Amino acid sequence: MGRELATPVRAVLGSETQNFGELIRLAGLDPGRHLRHADLRDVDLSDTNLAGFDFTGADLRGAHGIRVKWAPESTVLIQARLEGSLFAHRMRVHAASDIPDDKRHRQILRGDWIEQLTWIYDALKPQNAELAHNRLVATRIFDLAKSSFLKGQILAHLVRTANDKDMWLYEMMFDIINDHSSDLHLIGKTLRILIHAGWGKDERLRRAIESLLTSTDNRVVAKALEALLYVDLHPPEIRRIAARIFVDGNVYLHSTLIAAVAKRLGPGYEMIVRDPENLDVLPLDRPIPPLMLGLIVRRVRRTYRQYADDTTSSGGERDSFMTCFGEAIKTHELPAKVYRMYAELAQLGITYDFSQLTAAELEEVLANARTPRRNILSLAPLSLSLAAESVAKIEG
Repeated sequence: MGRELATPVRAVLGSETQNFGELIRLAGLDPGRHLRHADLRDVDLSDTNLAGFDFTGADLRGAHGIRVKWAPESTVLIQARLEGSLFAHRMRVHAASDIPDDKRHRQILRGDWIEQLTWIYDALKPQNAELAHNRLVATRIFDLAKSSFLKGQILAHLVRTANDKDMWLYEMMFDIINDHSSDLHLIGKTLRILIHAGWGKDERLRRAIESLLTSTDNRVVAKALEALLYVDLHPPEIRRIAARIFVDGNVYLHSTLIAAVAKRLGPGYEMIVRDPENLDVLPLDRPIPPLMLGLIVRRVRRTYRQYADDTTSSGGERDSFMTCFGEAIKTHELPAKVYRMYAELAQLGITYDFSQLTAAELEEVLANARTPRRNILSLAPLSLSLAAESVAKIEG
């Protein structure tokens, strides 16, 4: 490796930054020349000012991020591949030259929000002969709107004209995530649309949603966490997200993550991660005392009996809860079942501390839960720091 090349390579490898613009600077590259025809698929451009960047002929499919500063006039994207990227939607609107620029549309763009919504209601009906043009006009209204409420209303009407093959709406989501990463109302509506449309499982959109985890608004981060965990993520992805969230001491986000993972696993898990007295999410930074564990087991048993006695009700949550705990209750193995569930949570990066439970304390918990003594030795003392080891102890 030449000396001229070795220095910037060492600078990049030794850097802890993930900022694209900063990495380009450390590598000694000129963004006005060296990124032409580059393969930049799925790159995270968060917090990068792309003014003066030349992406001529570059492959930017899946490029995503938040707080990315760019404009069609200041960022060169000639012949670049932009499908499924944060650039695609705005460039399509910018390049559109067939929007009817007649007096009627100019009046709509300058009108007040009531006039605009009234027009959109009629103009975006599926049977409208000018639907394609009207979508672009509505998008311009969206871009010019100052009110988050108005943007949300326009987006809702645009969604009603779309189907699951409409790339324009799909790519508009990338643009919204980038430009409005601190707008709780609009981001919340966008994420609901993505999940309802089934796009939450799209890998590129998942990456874009994950970039919201760096939003400056914790409520937006919480929305992004809930959306990410709603879709079918694999355990390694959940562990990675959990590690990213738990590195900071933000109790609100810790609780949001734990609750979202538990909700994904089912109502039984939602019960064991909450304080049985106030229903707050149990924190990970404090050991669970024996009394707490006993109350959790009792609450599970009591809820099961209530569901069993209520023969008139049925539904997903009730049936899931009964299935989760039914066999364990019938065979007097409920505490062991609860421990296995905590071990499953640990395998997803949510590790509760039971180190305070001595054998004697655990024996008392199990006795109060009316569990045969034969389970005691297989359960205590139990630490869930290593989930696989925990499961082995439980089933041993």
